[in-house]
Amino acid sequence: MEIELSGGQKQRVSITRKVSNRVLFVENGLIALEGNAQEVFDSDNQRLKDFLGKFEEEL
Repeated sequence: MEIELSGGQKQRVSITRKVSNRVLFVENGLIALEGNAQEVFDSDNQRLKDFLGKFEEEL
């Protein structure tokens, strides 16, 4: 699943957490994080936190 930067972001993130068995966070064309949903979304990676924080700000 892809997370898009237009409408419905929070729902897509929520769905991704529930149904994905593998999540990738790609930054500058390189895989910055890879793992199951819990590992990736609970990561201390500041770039990922900043990225996901954009979705909360827009809603």
